[in-house]
Amino acid sequence: MLREHDEDVGRETRILWRIVRPCVCGGLREIILRMGQFDSRAGMAKSGGRLGLALLVGLVFLLPHLVRIAAIGSYRDYTPFAAQSSSPMEWDETFLYGPEANYMLERNALANDTDTWEHRSEPFPYSVLPIGVEAAIAHVAGGLGNAQMICDFVFPAITAWLLMGMFVRAGANLPLAAALALAVLAVGFSARTVVGGDVALLRHGLHGGVVDTMQGARTPNPNMTFPLYLGAVLCLCAALRDRRVAWMVAAGALGGLLFYSYTYYAIGWSAAVLILVLLSVSGKAKIPRGVAWTLVTTVVVAVPFLWWKHASVVSGAYQNRMSRLGMVLGHLPTGPGLKLTLVWGLVAVVGVGAWRWLRPRVASAGVEEEQRTEYVTVLVTVLGCCLAGGIAGLNMQLATGFNVQAEHHFPHMLLQPVAVVLVCLLASASSRRLRVGALGGGMIFAVLFLSCCSAQVEAAKNSAKIHRMPTADRALFEWLREHSAVGSVVATTDLRLATVLPLYTHNGTLVANGSRTSASDRELVERYLLASALTRTPSGTVEAALSQETGSANMPLPLSTASYFLFETSPEYFDSSRRRMKESALPAVMERYRNMDVADELKRLRVDYVWMNSDRPADVQGLREERVLDTADGSLWKLER
Repeated sequence: MLREHDEDVGRETRILWRIVRPCVCGGLREIILRMGQFDSRAGMAKSGGRLGLALLVGLVFLLPHLVRIAAIGSYRDYTPFAAQSSSPMEWDETFLYGPEANYMLERNALANDTDTWEHRSEPFPYSVLPIGVEAAIAHVAGGLGNAQMICDFVFPAITAWLLMGMFVRAGANLPLAAALALAVLAVGFSARTVVGGDVALLRHGLHGGVVDTMQGARTPNPNMTFPLYLGAVLCLCAALRDRRVAWMVAAGALGGLLFYSYTYYAIGWSAAVLILVLLSVSGKAKIPRGVAWTLVTTVVVAVPFLWWKHASVVSGAYQNRMSRLGMVLGHLPTGPGLKLTLVWGLVAVVGVGAWRWLRPRVASAGVEEEQRTEYVTVLVTVLGCCLAGGIAGLNMQLATGFNVQAEHHFPHMLLQPVAVVLVCLLASASSRRLRVGALGGGMIFAVLFLSCCSAQVEAAKNSAKIHRMPTADRALFEWLREHSAVGSVVATTDLRLATVLPLYTHNGTLVANGSRTSASDRELVERYLLASALTRTPSGTVEAALSQETGSANMPLPLSTASYFLFETSPEYFDSSRRRMKESALPAVMERYRNMDVADELKRLRVDYVWMNSDRPADVQGLREERVLDTADGSLWKLER
């Protein structure tokens, strides 16, 4: 049996190397052979180097998976998800996006609520487009883990391919365009990760340090959403340049899809198009008035999403989740928002002003040069409006009265990468004047490529051990997939298991995560107390878990305590200053726990299984308990009436 397993691992490793080797060797050979021979755009385009370099960029983001698999020594035991990771990137993919994709994969239904049986049908808008794409890939690729790795490779490569086309057309040679494309993906989303990883590697080698990989591969956002946003921008530029209604409608359609992918991009896009429409009316920027078609199409495509959101508001699901995610109420600006508005407004002004200064200096005689200058001018205009649109989204509470995590997502996911694209565009337009040839561009790409790879290897090596699927977990997940009904509810007070059960199985959890469910805060407390009662958890242990502050020692999850897992920043139960459950709410909660009628609660909340790491579940009148699985970490009990 062990020999067969080793043979499988060896065969899987050989297959993996056969896939990876052409990308590495072919891409590097392309740079070495071509960067000294082709300095013209046409020559490099004919060589097919753009696709090869795009695949090489994609390989940078696949690299952490390959390193972890090699460190673990088994492809079969590897999982790209990890609830125990201190990386925010992996945490988001593990606790939120992964379960949504698995829900769609397993049940062929909208993942409105991945955790709770009672609220499974309550509407709630989420990133359904990229999640659906990943679920479809998982269906073909044989699992969500495989789909995650494919997405981490393919979509950064698509983004790089689009960016390279933009930068080459602006004047850069292909090796330089590849370097700038990689810079957007590396610096635009995670400059700190690259620098931190390389510094840690130089200090101590592969023995500690950072664990967060480059966030350009963060699935689905921005990994799958940013290329869609970039495609809408490029389509809009073509529409403004050619003044064709068909291009304007196509840009609006792509922009409208952003609502179903990531609302931060959708809001920024809509505001940017609105600004362009206003500029077209003024007539000062020479923007065709037909750009109104883009705005109209965006709105039309977004209408179903807006109706979906309206249905969620009516059901109460939207309010429950938004209050936990830190909704900003009122129409007054926030202090951090004002500072970010000033900084990014200055960036937008400097970027657009820099092109106005550079334009006469980089322009030269000839039809091709004139077309290139016009192309860059249109792109700078659109990107400047995108920055302005992102700033408007950052301050959307002035008009709407609410805004979700404004100071985090708009700068991180929208403003920062758009600003880096603008800088790289200006560098492309200036590259010929600065005489950055193919050899120089290739050297820049090689240095950046190796730097990114080093950071990825450092982070992957340090995080490899938490990406090995524990044997006990595998046994539990396989048993539930094979023997439990779809939608069965598992009760456990183990927050790690409560996080990953909807990711690896077709089951829900009694203890629901506040970000994944539409249940009220009060119900979340009741669910946690019922799970604690079923697992015979002493009241002192329950009180200590709910009292633990985020950031304290011995947290059940690296980024979450029990109270944060349930409430996030909910104003009703969570004390944001101490990052724990409010002291004023705790006595009533504990009183309810001590007087809980478990049998009565089970009439209201569905529970099919209880996971225990000691003894047996609490005795409940009218229920029969049956031990169905034993592992090294605990036992699974089935409850039957």
